[in-house]
Amino acid sequence: MRYVSGTETHTGYTEQGIIKHFEDFGATFHDELKLTQYGRKIWYVHQWAGAGNGQNEGNGLSNAIKALYFNSLKEKREMPDLVISSHYHKAIMASYSQDWQTHYAMITPSFQMKTRFGQKVSAFQRNDIGVGLAEVSTNGLIKIHRPLLME
Repeated sequence: MRYVSGTETHTGYTEQGIIKHFEDFGATFHDELKLTQYGRKIWYVHQWAGAGNGQNEGNGLSNAIKALYFNSLKEKREMPDLVISSHYHKAIMASYSQDWQTHYAMITPSFQMKTRFGQKVSAFQRNDIGVGLAEVSTNGLIKIHRPLLME
């Protein structure tokens, strides 16, 4: 089990306490988690790019995966095949293709309704509640499924 930390102002240090209950099962706690599954690099982080809003929805995530690609080239660092983040809770995915490779990014939906704080910082914006799922097949094919959302 691997656990990616959430927003500190919401969770405080409770996450570190929770993970201690699962250490006997090999559980680990991460601010950034980088894994490889069937040869594909998958990076997880709680807060990364936003989804955008209105006529710009999708632009934030699209620009972020494209910027990560060019920064990785410029800095001679590895580039993930898939970045999964949460925080903004508008379920969305984006991709960027270059040099015969496609890199993906997704924002997962939330597990809860907006808090009072969430209402203040994202008034009149939707809050998707549900589950996002991406899978990597044994041949390395990445499939991002349509999120399962509560209506």
